[in-house]
Amino acid sequence: METLGCLVRRVEDGDVALDLLSRQSFDVLITDWQMPRMNGIDLVKRVRASLPPEDFIHIIMMTARGETR
Repeated sequence: METLGCLVRRVEDGDVALDLLSRQSFDVLITDWQMPRMNGIDLVKRVRASLPPEDFIHIIMMTARGETR
């Protein structure tokens, strides 16, 4: 993403991501399904619940999980 000229902020877990999102606006959130302290599904739910509708953010979730449900 950086090689494309995008400003990238990396964080170590979902709690830190939520804190950063509460203080700064982003266009895209790229997250993993499995992370320390909070999984990606819970992160997405909390992001959507905390942001007002006019602060829409695109979310891309990735995973290395091999099984399907």
